[in-house]
Amino acid sequence: MNVLDLVVLLVLVLAVVRGLMRGMVDTLFSLAAWLLAFLLGKWGALLAEPLLPAGLESPAPRYFAGFALVFLVVLIAVLLAGHAVAALVRAVGLGAADKVLGGLIGVVKGLVILTGFSVAAGLTALPRTDLWKQAMLSGSLQAMARATLPLLPPNVAKHVRFE
Repeated sequence: MNVLDLVVLLVLVLAVVRGLMRGMVDTLFSLAAWLLAFLLGKWGALLAEPLLPAGLESPAPRYFAGFALVFLVVLIAVLLAGHAVAALVRAVGLGAADKVLGGLIGVVKGLVILTGFSVAAGLTALPRTDLWKQAMLSGSLQAMARATLPLLPPNVAKHVRFE
């Protein structure tokens, strides 16, 4: 077990603890917010281009800026809706069940975070380092990242490498 494995475990533990503290409703809305923000950001990046400053002429920065704009708007809107629903759940007395189920959902959120990290790592030289190669969990990280490649734009996905 090396530093990478410890970081992976720490991310999972923190996600579970945070899920327990926040509850299922907040955690689910948080997870949904990140996923929807990513998917709608990918879809809406080109639609947001007319809103961007004219100084961004290159296609890659324009796409990224459009993606970031849509991503942030969707993320904030869904998180605000989640806080409202969580307040209603607590008001009707389902707080304890909400907390326990939040821990389970925290595991899923941790895996999503680690998948994003793995995809980003695949864009760098990290998977070719001894740190990555000697990590017990690097194979699982790579498998999660490879499973999400079809969700990425093809011009980004083709650069994700683990060899």
